[in-house]
Amino acid sequence: MAAGVVVVVGWWVGKPLTPELLAVIGVLLSWSVKMDRSWSRRLADHREAVRRIGERRGVADADVETIYAVLDEEVGREQRRRKQLPRGRSR
Repeated sequence: MAAGVVVVVGWWVGKPLTPELLAVIGVLLSWSVKMDRSWSRRLADHREAVRRIGERRGVADADVETIYAVLDEEVGREQRRRKQLPRGRSR
């Protein structure tokens, strides 16, 4: 989408597709593809981990996902609580 914005803005202000503009578009597209692959890989790894945990424990995948959500919430709550304590106290 960012590459499309660059092209539209360039067209709007009357700039032709110069080599510099094409390089910017190429970098934006390359970055976008790399990020998309990275997120897809990370999500696939997460789904695989959830599936394996479910199989190992005999629990439905949706229940494993729910347990992760509850655990993340509790960890966040505990981190916020610890930040509010005076220095030197951990309980």
